[in-house]
Amino acid sequence: MVINRRKVGIIDTSSDRRQSISNQLKSSNFEVISASDPRKIPFFINHHSIEVLILDFDLAQPNNSADTPCWLQETLASFQQIPIVLVTNQPDFDKALECIDIGASNVLHSSNCPDLLIDKITQSVEAKTQNFPKETNSLLIGKSKAIQTIQSIIEQVAPTEANILITGENGTGKGLVAKEISLKSKHPSDCTTIDVGVLPENLFESELFGYKKGAFTDAKADQKGKLHVNGGTCIFLDEIGNISLKSQAKLLSVLQTRSLTPLGCSEPVDVHFRLITATNQDLPACVHKKQFRQDLYYRLNTVEIKVPPLRERKEDIAPLCAHFLQFFNQKYNKSIKTIDKSVLKAYENYSWPGNIRELEHTIERAVIFCECETIEQNWLPEYEEKAFSSMQSTFNLAQIEAKTIIKAIEAHKGNLSKTSLALGITRSSLYNKLDKYKITIR
Repeated sequence: MVINRRKVGIIDTSSDRRQSISNQLKSSNFEVISASDPRKIPFFINHHSIEVLILDFDLAQPNNSADTPCWLQETLASFQQIPIVLVTNQPDFDKALECIDIGASNVLHSSNCPDLLIDKITQSVEAKTQNFPKETNSLLIGKSKAIQTIQSIIEQVAPTEANILITGENGTGKGLVAKEISLKSKHPSDCTTIDVGVLPENLFESELFGYKKGAFTDAKADQKGKLHVNGGTCIFLDEIGNISLKSQAKLLSVLQTRSLTPLGCSEPVDVHFRLITATNQDLPACVHKKQFRQDLYYRLNTVEIKVPPLRERKEDIAPLCAHFLQFFNQKYNKSIKTIDKSVLKAYENYSWPGNIRELEHTIERAVIFCECETIEQNWLPEYEEKAFSSMQSTFNLAQIEAKTIIKAIEAHKGNLSKTSLALGITRSSLYNKLDKYKITIR
């Protein structure tokens, strides 16, 4: 089934292939935006609301050291919910595995018949609309008292217009809580997410408030800011604790007056939005140290939702594992039925410094490499360290590296592609090390 007028973005250095894929998609009632420069990816996603991104498998240019895995990783770091399909004329198996491990939905050969190409892209679009809403609830999967408390708070505050401050460690799912609030608000919609923590101070005002043509050297046309919205749209400002005092003052002014003045303008513009912010910092401590404005802090936390780390709600680990197992089974076309009890026990005993994000990546990695109906192998650093302790005690780096390679090969049953991926090196590097340490594969 083709979804009516879904938006697809194409970034491909080959103009012929870009045009060919574009024509195929348009004939199947997709709306297509295309370009050759991967630096336009954030613009595509933010300003065109694309629902699936098609990337050239070989984006590296003579004057550009960033290759496709780099662009893929950078894109998914900022836009985790965008399905990405890679298209190539000459597929590289090792590189394809690397891209799949990073998060690509599919790697397709451009010689595939149009129907297959359309089918795969349609599946990716449908996966976004069907699977990712479930993903937004993944933090709320569990039976711990902490999750029940968060659910109760969301039900109470979502219909209001109160400002919400979400606090917690990295990877606990603060963005998912924000999305859940937005979906249950008076005007249900996706949040407009802005990671203000990575915005340079000189871009803060132009990005959030907008600007008029000629306001500064590169202002070629009028541009609305991301806060220039109305109708109760939900704005989610992530990493709010990282912005400068100068930027804090400007944001406070917007919240007090419900208006903003774009750069190059003399008249303010009224705005109306629902504000949700998040931070992994201790803002009261930052206020005490004069690093964060007290008046802004009070404006932000009409209601505060504290998201506890995963290590404090271990009864949620098994339900989350089941959720991620189902999700990645579908993503990678696997049929893994369960996770071995000993592995689940190991997961429950692990501290999860990366929280839910680390658990998600752990299950994804396990699904990728599992070749039977049950996940029976741990993929945790803690247990890898225990594996080292069982080796002959040595501080010789060459011996440690050789033993690590042997154990990795054994774990992957001699599959060198999977072994190199697990070790974080290329297949050619693995061959060099096999030769260096005289390791024979039987």
